[in-house]
Amino acid sequence: MKKKLTFTPSLSIQSFIFFFFIALSSLTSCSEEEQEDRSIFINSIDAENIQFNSTTLKWYSSISGEKTTAVFDIYLNDKLIKKGYEKNSFELSNLTPNTQYSGKIIGRTNFDTNVEKIFSFTTADYPDPLSFNVLATKITSESAVITWRTPKTLDQATLTYSIYVNGEVKKENIVENTAGNFYKITDLAPYKEYIIRVIAITDKNKQTFKEISFNALATSFQELTLTSKNITQTAANIDWNVSTVNYLDANIITYDIHLNGTLLIENTTETTHLLQNLTPNKYYTAKVIAKLKNGDSIPKKIEFKTLGTPPSDFTVSLKGEAQPNWTEIQWTLPTVADDVSFKYNLYLNDEIIEHDILSFIDSRTLPDLKEASQYTLKLVAIADNGTETFSNTITFKTITYPKINGDLILNFSNNLGTSAIAYWTPVSYTHNNENKRVYYNISIKELNNYDDATTELSRYLNNLKPNTSYTVRIKATVTDSGFNNYIASKTIEKIITTAQDYPLHPTIKITEAILYAKNSTYFPGQIRVKFSEKISDIDVETFFASTMFMNNFQTYSSSILSNKLSNSKYDYIVNNFGGNVIVNQGYVVFNDAGKTYRIPYSFHIDSN
Repeated sequence: MKKKLTFTPSLSIQSFIFFFFIALSSLTSCSEEEQEDRSIFINSIDAENIQFNSTTLKWYSSISGEKTTAVFDIYLNDKLIKKGYEKNSFELSNLTPNTQYSGKIIGRTNFDTNVEKIFSFTTADYPDPLSFNVLATKITSESAVITWRTPKTLDQATLTYSIYVNGEVKKENIVENTAGNFYKITDLAPYKEYIIRVIAITDKNKQTFKEISFNALATSFQELTLTSKNITQTAANIDWNVSTVNYLDANIITYDIHLNGTLLIENTTETTHLLQNLTPNKYYTAKVIAKLKNGDSIPKKIEFKTLGTPPSDFTVSLKGEAQPNWTEIQWTLPTVADDVSFKYNLYLNDEIIEHDILSFIDSRTLPDLKEASQYTLKLVAIADNGTETFSNTITFKTITYPKINGDLILNFSNNLGTSAIAYWTPVSYTHNNENKRVYYNISIKELNNYDDATTELSRYLNNLKPNTSYTVRIKATVTDSGFNNYIASKTIEKIITTAQDYPLHPTIKITEAILYAKNSTYFPGQIRVKFSEKISDIDVETFFASTMFMNNFQTYSSSILSNKLSNSKYDYIVNNFGGNVIVNQGYVVFNDAGKTYRIPYSFHIDSN
């Protein structure tokens, strides 16, 4: 009988078997992973937003298998320009305009699988300039200025410009101006419409344009002024000036000059002209026409007359010595040719003081001059043939007005409180060795009163208040001074303070007052005042006579007697007694029984 054998592995053999099966299992698993799809696929490559110098490549890719990633290598014209790129779009720049490009994109996975896809595209042509603005400025009937802004260019191209007017080229290859683009169009016609096209052209011959339209003005001229001057017998200057509606270059204006219908000068740019070889004393018509090349024009006429033969020379002189406020002049009469008439204008200190003095007049009186003043004088003879002749110029000085002679001295006498006597020294005035009468006016400022003029040398002042100051004014005047509008005068004023007012005595009166003659037997040159009663019991305080206080006098039972007057005082009274000065008044102030009284009196002259 056979024995069945049984094998029992040891522990070490068992471990070996375990690891063997694990390794076998691992190998089996790896074999299964290598067989999984790890491919990459690029569906298409598109060139989008193709410009003259750039485009964007976009592609759509797919990959298989978990944990599979992809990157892309980009070739342009067989040149690798980007490696390991992870995105599905790429910007190509710095391309050449209007050029065909080709290339490829290789997609690679992290499992070393790859795919290749080709592409091609053509870049756009060079771009046109962008739109821009055009304006017409400074429009006249003759011209306009076209301005425009520089258009933008995508390729930073250099620009030039062409200008077309109503479909016809006016100017080409205008260079870009950084300070501002403009072009002046001339030779326009008034009223006409103009279509302006400005074409902007790049250095790659790309272009864009802008059109505008406008109408030329009806006229550029506003006013033409024409004047004549410096007219002589055979010549005259004409000047002109033109103003325009809008700014207009003065150099494009020309002028035609006509004289009495005959064209003298054509297309001059001057604004003044000397007309020569004219006939004396003749009327002329000058015409100037301002013109533009477009036919716009404005005319202006002016008439003038050439001078004839002027009046002959003549002489002016003074008739006599110039007086303080007037003088007389005389002149010789000029002669004139062709029986023309003339008149004079009279100048004093280079100002005309009289117009149109008739031609037969040969003298004039000039009034209203100022004393002690210097003057210049001349005449001009103006003929109706447009000529004139000035006389010689004379210079003269007026004399000074005569003045009142002597000092005007004012004094007061017989100051009684409510009245007084004002008297003054005489003054004199002489003209041409003739003594003129002097009048005196007396006024009191505080009373605002004025007495009539008098030739006397004294005046009573009445209605005064005692113990009051008054300003007395004496004005000496000479109305017949010997000169028109001149009154000689001299004024003096003086203040008088009136005395205290005393009453009259109820019983005592002055019965007589006498100035005895110098040759009197008993009282030579003395003044005696007699009272109505005895005065032995009264105290005489003041003895006043004429203009004098009698400081030394004698008192008798019923009279008072002054000392002998000096010869000058005596003569003053005698010479003026009954004349222009009040010299025979006086007063006595005395005290009786403690009360003061004042008695005025008048005295007479007695020879005994």
